Amino acid sequence: GQIRSCLGIRKIGKTSIINRVLSETKHNHNCVSLMVDCSRDDVWALNAGQLLSSLAASAEFAAGTSTRYASLAPLNEIVELALARERLQKLLMSFECPLILVFDEIDYITPGSPTNPAWKAEFNLFWRNLRSIYQECSRQGQQLSILIGGVSTYWFTVESIDGIENAALSFVPEEYLSPMPEGATI
Repeated sequence: GQIRSCLGIRKIGKTSIINRVLSETKHNHNCVSLMVDCSRDDVWALNAGQLLSSLAASAEFAAGTSTRYASLAPLNEIVELALARERLQKLLMSFECPLILVFDEIDYITPGSPTNPAWKAEFNLFWRNLRSIYQECSRQGQQLSILIGGVSTYWFTVESIDGIENAALSFVPEEYLSPMPEGATI
């Protein structure tokens, strides 16, 4: 039921930590784990609705496997954002155990995406709807945990994007984002 992040300069072991968390949860906890490698072309090419829809389908698949783990299987069909959010929320409410969503290389689906400029508009849409799901899970006693890995803390600390409140700002509490060391961006 917690949000955590693993953000910092390249090659310091963020993905290794994520892989260790996934291994530990797979072997020691009764939960469903879903890995989202945002650096994959078929992931960063999605829009917010497609990503939420893909999360729902992949989480449902993971819940039905013996390992209760899956890597995101992207769905490219056009889907209404509200319907995708509702599908994921209903699915999570039906789970008998927590879901852990793990996003690695998150920078690929931020407004500063080096590969898909559409995430400038999709970022807020995605996080606003995921935040809504997270809050409803919390209200209904269902656990949803999120682990975010990437290089830059910027898009999780900026107040607004194009004049609209940054949904990720209020969703990811500041206490989870430690500052990068001086000179780290170099």
